[in-house]
Amino acid sequence: MSIFENYDDEALILSLKAGNQQAFSILYRRYAHEVGKIAMKYFKSKDLSEEIVQEVFTRVWENRAGLDAHASFSNYLYTVTKNLVLNKIRKFFNEKKYLSYLSRQICFSHNKTEDVVIFSDLERFSTELIESLPPQRRRIFKMSREEKMSNQEIANSLGLSKRTVENQITRAMKYLKGYLKAYAEISSVVVPLITGFVR
Repeated sequence: MSIFENYDDEALILSLKAGNQQAFSILYRRYAHEVGKIAMKYFKSKDLSEEIVQEVFTRVWENRAGLDAHASFSNYLYTVTKNLVLNKIRKFFNEKKYLSYLSRQICFSHNKTEDVVIFSDLERFSTELIESLPPQRRRIFKMSREEKMSNQEIANSLGLSKRTVENQITRAMKYLKGYLKAYAEISSVVVPLITGFVR
């Protein structure tokens, strides 16, 4: 067992500020579940909640030098989680409005040029969703779909197991399709577009 396991939050944060990855891992194990519970209250989605947990602790690591070891770490996590959740909710609402607009345009469009523009908008939206994936998952997904690499080739290239690559691609697909089904009023139009792109 690591000597850090018995450290209190203040000692762990002091170590984290110095770049200690063990201290970070212990803080993650100590608080990831609580962060996930906060996210679940808003999203009722395990996948989205897990995304929030990863984003929160990515922020912790990236901003470790500026952490206040004497302040409540749990309060800090709550604030970061709340802000990320609210930002994602705002993004959902904005994109839902955008998709609603596209839906109306599709319903009233009888012009071939307009259809091309709408398809371009949908394709751009699909690309934006892919870019919102966590960095490693996005990279694996693009290697698979854009570079047409096999799962084994991706695993060899990135030094990962084939199972890890498969899991990352499955989670990416689930996120993209689930996001559209949950928040898009025209998922029947957009999901086939996504499916065609990521098949």
